Amino acid sequence: FFRATPEFTNGQLNASAYPFFALVFSIAMVIAIWLSAIGTHSEIPHLPQAPKNSQTFSLVRFYNEIKSVFQIDSFRKLFGTALLIFAVIGTTQGLAIYFCTYFWGMTSQQAGIVIISSMLGIIFSSIITRRFSTFVGEKRQTLIIGIVWFPMFYVSVIILRFLGLAPPNGHSLIVPFVAITAAISAMGVGVFYIMTASMLADITDEHDLVHNVRQEGMYYAVFSLMVKTGTGLGGFFAGVITDISGLSGLTSSSAVSLIVMNKLGLILVIFPLVGAGISVFLIRHYRLDLKRHTEILEDIKLRNT
Repeated sequence: FFRATPEFTNGQLNASAYPFFALVFSIAMVIAIWLSAIGTHSEIPHLPQAPKNSQTFSLVRFYNEIKSVFQIDSFRKLFGTALLIFAVIGTTQGLAIYFCTYFWGMTSQQAGIVIISSMLGIIFSSIITRRFSTFVGEKRQTLIIGIVWFPMFYVSVIILRFLGLAPPNGHSLIVPFVAITAAISAMGVGVFYIMTASMLADITDEHDLVHNVRQEGMYYAVFSLMVKTGTGLGGFFAGVITDISGLSGLTSSSAVSLIVMNKLGLILVIFPLVGAGISVFLIRHYRLDLKRHTEILEDIKLRNT
């Protein structure tokens, strides 16, 4: 999509390449959604069915169910934490193309290697998160490790650049240096994704005990909204950062001054660290640990019998 041309040696600076890029991936998203729906359609008969005497839909009922979800203290803490971290993730993803182009001076092919490395890091950590969580012992602590892990490694390469310890732009080691660090950093994102969903499953059990009704659909709907809101805010913040740093409107990586580059790097050090710090503060009093969840399951079983 972003091949080099005589007018644009760095293809990602070519504005005319983006409409086709957007069209292809909008189609890809629709295909992925339909494949997911078709691939899981056979599982519908095996899912818990709504009781025959269940209430019909109404706006009042919808409001009350949303209200009941936010009455659970564990969910409020997880919601605030996840919303903030998804905003941080969305911001760093939105700025990835700028960061690779201007801060590291990469071509579109080199930037692609870094982005793919991040994806592989998320996939790998998603596979091992269950065993890692078992080793740590508690989901809250595992989540906090993911929250801290991601920004710690993300900002490490920027700090090394400021200290003069990173390879200079154009050096043969710059791409593997950034790509490997990006993959390690993204492992924290994978841990965060998996643990958030796992903790949400525990919260639905707590909701069942408190309100005497299962609300998996409502919780995962709110979770989906939380992800979309967080990443949407991330895109907004990315736009604000491009304006603040002075990147907006530039059409050549050679036109970026040292001041602009340093300002971008400084923002991308402060923003993830502050976001992670606030997130850890919000989740620190999350009380739904393994012991409490076991008690909840026992209480539900006793109530149902």
